[in-house]
Amino acid sequence: MDIKGKRLRLLFSDVLGVERGKYLFGDVADAGHSAFCIGVYPLTTDKEILDISRQQFDVGLPDVEAFIDRDTLRPGWEEDTIVGIADVQQQGTPLDVDPRRVLRLAVEPWRAMGLEPMFAFESEFYLLEPGSDGGWQPVDLPSHRVYGTGASVDPSGTIDAMGSGGRAGASDSSATSSTRRRWRAS
Repeated sequence: MDIKGKRLRLLFSDVLGVERGKYLFGDVADAGHSAFCIGVYPLTTDKEILDISRQQFDVGLPDVEAFIDRDTLRPGWEEDTIVGIADVQQQGTPLDVDPRRVLRLAVEPWRAMGLEPMFAFESEFYLLEPGSDGGWQPVDLPSHRVYGTGASVDPSGTIDAMGSGGRAGASDSSATSSTRRRWRAS
């Protein structure tokens, strides 16, 4: 994907999974790399820097450099913006605590055994429906079931529609109406 004439939103993850990044412009965006202070890695959600050797004040809070992985470039939702994920290095060496590097190292033994690690998401939310008082109330289910599937835990077809919308050729409206028809027919 060509970055010319657009800004680059260069992103990387800290060790807590928090997105970090910068907007880069012009030749800097085209080059696809930027420096960040290493102190972002031991930074907590309470804005404190943990006492982790070689990642904070004991080494003077040096910069690390984030390099765009051009395979991750995608159009952004902001006008004239390209989004991409970076790999992080320190003095030309991959940074030990870069989550992308850690993940690659964790995957290597599985691949060496001929296996391809995969992941999935786990939906954790409550389905609500409009209440008689104008507010929201939990969907009325015949029973409470942890790890339930199908119409017994999703009578309106909401979860099915969410999942079906990600399949090739499925549209949100057709998945929703199809699911509702099946529920009503039951």
